[in-house]
Amino acid sequence: MPADEPYRAFAKVYDRVMSDVPYDEWVDYLVGIFRRFRIRPQDILEIACGTGNVLVPLAQRGYHVAGLDRSADMLAVCRAKIEKADLRIPLWQQDMRTMSLPETFDVILCLYDSINYVLEADELSAVFQRVREHLRPGGYFIFDMNSSHRLAKIPNDTIVIDEPGFFLCWENNYDGVTRIWSITLNGFVEDENNPGVWHRFHELHQERGYPHRLVLDLLRKAGLVSRAEFTAFTFLPVTRHAGRIYYVAQRPV
Repeated sequence: MPADEPYRAFAKVYDRVMSDVPYDEWVDYLVGIFRRFRIRPQDILEIACGTGNVLVPLAQRGYHVAGLDRSADMLAVCRAKIEKADLRIPLWQQDMRTMSLPETFDVILCLYDSINYVLEADELSAVFQRVREHLRPGGYFIFDMNSSHRLAKIPNDTIVIDEPGFFLCWENNYDGVTRIWSITLNGFVEDENNPGVWHRFHELHQERGYPHRLVLDLLRKAGLVSRAEFTAFTFLPVTRHAGRIYYVAQRPV
């Protein structure tokens, strides 16, 4: 059975599967980064914004935000949250590797290891170049990545989630040669408009771990300067055992 495009059917149950993620604490950490670097953004773009779990809280805290994601299904969930919160947030359906928007921003974000989904170094370089083109001079690019160390530690196992309205079989596999973590999702989702009718889905998600020095080199070649790298959710320096790394890069004035 060929895999569907990632984040199609999975988008319908994504928030339930990720319900234990402390998104509010993530937003607190971002605000802490803003304060540390004296960033006072007039507007923020989040690429790979998904269902809006960071985008919406930022808007509710008074930031002017916009979102971009490749998945129409994730954006549909995000749009529903925006409407429910009575907010106005521009959204674009585009790929971060080729994004082309009519405006520039003070801050661009890419969170929750979304950038690890870019599997080739030249494509990662393309993302950094597109980010630079969409940053105003002096603007900041803040993103996180799963390190190769963390991906290599994920056990090759299977997780089964059986909840009202959906069933999910999640299989992990890490290839130490390519540094690619593959997540195979097989599941069923109940049709919300037709109770008792279930739809099967099969998605393949992949993330690649990149050497820390390569990320810094690609940033530099794209015309971005790394101002700091932190072990996630701290302001401590990155060690070889860091699992998630936050990068704070800037487009020079």
